Parts: sequence; structure tokens; C-alpha cells
Amino acid sequence: MHAGKNLKPDAAENPRPLSHAERFARLDAHLAAYESLWRSSPHAWLSKGKPLPWEAGFAPLAEALRALPAARVQALHEDAQACRIFLRRHLPVLDELAALVALPDTDSALLPRQAHAAAHVGGRKLEQIRHFESALPTGFAHHAAPEKTAIIDWCAGKGHLARWLSARDGRAHLCLERDEALCTEGQRLAGALPLRFQALNVMDEAVRAPLRGSAAVLALHACGDLHTRLLRLAVEEGVTELALAPCCYNRTQERHYRPLSALAREHARLELDRDALRLPLLETVTATGYERRETQRRAVWRLAAQQWCQEVGIALPVESPHAARATDFPAYLRSVAPAVLARWAGQGKTREGERECERRERQGARRLSTLRALELPRAAFRRAIEVWLVLDMAVFLEEAGYDVQLMAFCPRTLTPRNILLHARRPACGAQASGR
Repeated sequence: MHAGKNLKPDAAENPRPLSHAERFARLDAHLAAYESLWRSSPHAWLSKGKPLPWEAGFAPLAEALRALPAARVQALHEDAQACRIFLRRHLPVLDELAALVALPDTDSALLPRQAHAAAHVGGRKLEQIRHFESALPTGFAHHAAPEKTAIIDWCAGKGHLARWLSARDGRAHLCLERDEALCTEGQRLAGALPLRFQALNVMDEAVRAPLRGSAAVLALHACGDLHTRLLRLAVEEGVTELALAPCCYNRTQERHYRPLSALAREHARLELDRDALRLPLLETVTATGYERRETQRRAVWRLAAQQWCQEVGIALPVESPHAARATDFPAYLRSVAPAVLARWAGQGKTREGERECERRERQGARRLSTLRALELPRAAFRRAIEVWLVLDMAVFLEEAGYDVQLMAFCPRTLTPRNILLHARRPACGAQASGR
């Protein structure tokens, strides 16, 4: 078994690096012990005018969070390290969590750009592909004969990843994608490269045939059921090598997460529903400053309208397309709850209504600041939940006889979904080593 290079367990207690199974067990215990902090949604409780369930048990923490100014709250949301330092005064467990979720970064330099292979690929996606490529171990898919399909690209879309890799080394790829239009476009973009597209839903049983045997499989940001399907079939069909960056854990048909490994099925204390699976995704590190400000402004308006409607006994409906085009709070309110403003206008209080809108908007801003402050403990546990999920995958593959490595293949500022799981059956040669 492989373990992260950056882990620093207590040498007196455990002088060797923790295995994936040991890290999983420790994370599981901590996440279960502090479940109230990350399970409770502040919005759900504040909308009822009630304190969060954990506030009584962590009163000093709740008091410190509620006293934070809005600018400080925003800064802590944007800086995970600063957030942990602030919270660990009340939650010292966060230091151990930080060690348990630490993953080694790839130390490989990015290979030169390929202008012909980069065409039609968005800038952020292209950089993710370049980092993913650099993180692949030397000899990836070396067991396949050059004249045969060396690599399967799982849920390939237009085959951007396969096209980039094939342009570099000339190896053949089979791109599996259920959308026939994407397959057609991908084949066109491939030109003379040895890429073949197959329109196939990977959830269908027919996908077993191309996986069977010694195929190596790549999956960059396969979502939810798509990546768990790959892991299960890889084991069942004898896939020799696998490189997976999972994504969108909540995109599943299951109401609750079904653990993959025997360890998790038999001993895990956590039970994650879709809301919990969505928690790791609630980061906006890739959003622009304008997008963050716009999102915050809309949230202020929504909270202000919600509270005002509650006070006058009017239900706040689902936002309409008109609400999305509103440029100020009165326009937003007219689109989602016109009855509130109509009461003021009907009493000849239009100017008073404008002033009341201003007051309510300020009230919404204060409410949003409180809500986001109380979300900080949830934010501190997001990565731990994600690593718990990926460690379950790693242990599952190790139980099936694979050697497994986990690493961060790119900076989190490029994508927070930056975990690469590499697995190889030892029978196919020496263990993978980084470039």
C-alpha cells in the first residue's frame, strides 16, 4: 500500500506512514465525532430563527463566529489555511485532520504545450489536462502493445484528454462517450490521430467488453455514479491500470452513499446522504471576483426577501428568470414577491417603501454574514469528507490486489477536484513511480 508523502503521524505512536486503511479509519472516527458541526445547514436553521444544533455544545465557537465582521468572514472563506488557524482554537482536531487529508503534490514539470492538440479546449480545462498528464506515472499503460488500443478514456466527451495524450506519444485511445454528437465532433477533431470513439453509455452492461483484459483507463472528472461504476467494473473485468480524478460525488441515483470497500461497509460510522456528498463541492475558488460579488448580492436579496415575506405572512416563491435580470433589490422583490411592495404602495408609502427596501437589504447583508460565519466549521470539514470518499476507493482497489497512489495533480486554485487516484496491478510490472 502507498501513503501520502506529506503525512506526519506521531513518531512515538506510529513511526511508519499511515496506510490508506488507517487514514480512512481515523478520518471516519473524527468525522463521526464532529458530525453535528458539518451536517447542520446554517441556512435551514437561521430561516426558522433558531440557533444551530451544535451551538449549545460549542458556545465559545458560536460566539466567536457570530462576532466576526463580514470582511473577515469572506477572507476566511477564501483562505482554508487561515480558516483552520482561526477555528483550531476551539477545534484542535482540525490540525490532525489537516495531516490526515494531506496528499503529496506531483513534482513533475509540465510538458510543453501542443498547439494542434489544444484547439477547441478551454483554458482552465486545458491546464487541468496538462497537470493530469504530468502526474501520470512513467510507464502508464506500458503493458499494451503499441499497435493495439492502449488506453480507454472513460466518459470522454469530445476526447480532449485522449487527443492531448495521443498527440504526445502516438498511442491509440478508445473514447467511450454516450452522446453521439460529441463522438462525431471528437472524431473530427482527432484528425489522423489513432483515436476511436464509441457511442456507449458506461452504465450499460455492454461497457464490460472494452474493459475486459489488460486495458488501462483514464477518467478526468467523471461524476458520481460514473466513477464508482468504473471502479467496480475495473476490479470485475481485470483492468490492469487506472488513473481517476473523481468529481461531483452527489451525482448518484442512490439516496445514501454505498461504500465500496469491505472496510467501510463493515466498520465505517458515517452514512452520507446526497446533501453530505455535495458538501465538498461547495467551494468557489475558481470563480472570478465579479462572479463572487454577484453571487453574494443575489444571496443578500434572497435572504432579505425571505425574512420580509415571513414577517408579513407571504410565501416566497421560486425565483423566476425576471429575478435573475434584476439590477437592484426593489426590482428583485417585484419579481419574486410583488405583494410585499404592493402593500406599501397601496397605502401611499412609496418613498417609505424605498427606504424600507434599503433597510431590509442591509438586514439581509447582516444575515448573510452571520450565515456564512456559521458555515465556516462546515467548510473546515469539506476536504476531510472528500478524502474519506477517495480513501474508500483506494482501500477498495487495494483489497482487490492493486497498488494505489493518491496525489494532488494540480493546484486547488485550478480545480478543487484535484485528487488523482492511480492504481496498477503489480503483476504487470514494477510499481509506478512518478516522473
